Amino acid sequence: KPEIVIDAQDSRLQASTIYLSQDTVYVLATNLNRSSGQSLVVEAGTLIKVNDRLSITIEEGANIKAEGTKDKPVIFTSSTFPGAQGLQCSNCTSAHAWSGIAINGNSASLMADLSSGTLQYVRIEFAGSNENEGIPSLLLNNVNQQTILRNIQVSYSSFSASFELRGGNVNGFNWISYASNRSDFYIHGGYTGMMQNILAYRHPYFPNSIFGTIAGLYIDGDGDSATAPVISNMTVLGPDLQPGTGAGYFLDPPQRRSALLTT
Repeated sequence: KPEIVIDAQDSRLQASTIYLSQDTVYVLATNLNRSSGQSLVVEAGTLIKVNDRLSITIEEGANIKAEGTKDKPVIFTSSTFPGAQGLQCSNCTSAHAWSGIAINGNSASLMADLSSGTLQYVRIEFAGSNENEGIPSLLLNNVNQQTILRNIQVSYSSFSASFELRGGNVNGFNWISYASNRSDFYIHGGYTGMMQNILAYRHPYFPNSIFGTIAGLYIDGDGDSATAPVISNMTVLGPDLQPGTGAGYFLDPPQRRSALLTT
């Protein structure tokens, strides 16, 4: 497929709707931001590669429609060459990773019934790069239940959580976090939605031996009871005591209990 680089001078960034089609591979060489009233539409089967430390941001009032299918998923991944993605060094400041997708929803505003769009059959790979601000691979900030989020896999999140739900009441179905270096699902800020069919696979060859919490699920009540998700059919796999497990997983029992599930 032909490859197109979208940089800061690309005229399509000024359009009210940016349409990315499956017959082209796109390389983002600039941050892609959609403001209120603007849209990002991604056709099924489209591959988007993102340069290091860049991100895709959907602001309040904007929307994203990345509607893949089982046979033609939408894929957001790193633009670096195969084998170079992810954590490559002890301090990881030179990791080849991008800064993920942030959806800033409408649930906390007068536009509370306005959908932020649809993500379905989507893969997000090698994101979560900003170790200082903790930007996750997929940030759902005050996203409401009119937004559709199903059949989403986040793989190899570098410095931050795979999924972060901050407020809102959006519902999630069929979510997978694979080989995250941080928490798989970080829930806080008053989130009250429903999550069903959730899988976290703590891969033994990608352990959190360097940074932060190793929780498959981390629920932070922020000091009150506002954060109250309803979670059904969730599985967290490994990697404790599997062959190849990093030293960071071998904790004393009280520490292990705290790290695996904090509520």
